[in-house]
Amino acid sequence: GGELSLRPPSTASPQGFPPWEGSGQGVARGHPWVWPSLDSLALAWLHARGGIRTRSRKRGIAIVLAFIVIVMKQVDFDRIRGLLRGRLIDRPDYEAILDEVPGVSYDTLASIFSQDCVSRIKHAYGIHRRHDRLRDYTAQWHTGKSIVGIGESLDFPFCCLARLMLPCILGSDVQAKVAKFLKDPESLLDAEERETWGDRLGDVDAHRLVSELSECVAKDEVSSPLVANVKRAIGLEYEFILYEMLHSAGIAFETEDELRRKGATKTPDVLLKIPIMYNKRLIHWIDSKACFCSEDLYYNDGVKQFRQYVNRFGPGMAIYW
Repeated sequence: GGELSLRPPSTASPQGFPPWEGSGQGVARGHPWVWPSLDSLALAWLHARGGIRTRSRKRGIAIVLAFIVIVMKQVDFDRIRGLLRGRLIDRPDYEAILDEVPGVSYDTLASIFSQDCVSRIKHAYGIHRRHDRLRDYTAQWHTGKSIVGIGESLDFPFCCLARLMLPCILGSDVQAKVAKFLKDPESLLDAEERETWGDRLGDVDAHRLVSELSECVAKDEVSSPLVANVKRAIGLEYEFILYEMLHSAGIAFETEDELRRKGATKTPDVLLKIPIMYNKRLIHWIDSKACFCSEDLYYNDGVKQFRQYVNRFGPGMAIYW
């Protein structure tokens, strides 16, 4: 943890990856300035401070990126993840953990916790989706135990459990509408929706189910639609920050929405109309990631996504804020 200025020795880094002169936060392997890399891809965890500015020269414009590097070693990351790890349904004591890891922000802890929860949910999901398990959970619900109560006994996020149980309670016909019912539980009682699940529930149980779905959304801090909305809002906020930085530097670009309107697929957040150079690397595109760049996230999700951009548009940059 903490802020470091990455000004490594003049020797070349492994895999031909050029040494950085001041940007990035994430998990570094081996030498603290050695970053995981892809061929033709400049990847860093960048914590923006000061934005992008331009400096006029006789021959064109030089783009100056002003960033501060924050590097977390793998051993520190593993320790923080261990401090955060508890029951899936319980919120970590962030205040106490912040006292144990000075120099690490609340946002960083929340992002690491969120990513760890996603990994653990994927592992647990395969267990709880089994037909014999779902029959047992549904039987418990019909005897009066709430979805939240069942989730607490299983240590499984309430909205995840509701997504699995709703087709068992209401019938397989509602599978395509589970997301809608979680976003708006009251819609379950609409006349049109009642035709979907028919007479499988009486009015009392139907109203009970609506109340329990609302409770799931309110108490689930990991997988609820509200959490998804917050993550989406944060992602959009940092995309806007990136756009403003590029506009202030006078850099012409197309946004992801503009590219999609042209029929493009697999698009980064920004495609530069004229490539720029950064640390002797040619940058055609920039992708904004409003999260902590853990090793697992990078190799399991980032590599595949970024290679698609490299194959379509050439080398680029991913910014993990």
